[in-house]
Amino acid sequence: MRKESAFTLAIIGYIVPIAFCIYILFNEKLLIPKGYELSVDGVVISRTLFLIFLLYLLSKLGVFIYKGVEK
Repeated sequence: MRKESAFTLAIIGYIVPIAFCIYILFNEKLLIPKGYELSVDGVVISRTLFLIFLLYLLSKLGVFIYKGVEK
């Protein structure tokens, strides 16, 4: 596998989870199971965990791109 295609594949590996996290953050109905519509605490905790994971992925993506461009 060439270096450019490996770099592109790695970038896609970061972009897909980031897009999934953003989708989940804006569509909170996926976080609420049936029968728990009034459970606000679970939604807040779930969204906070997704936000933390999203920030973690963005920081890893930034470091990966910086190291890839630096070489």
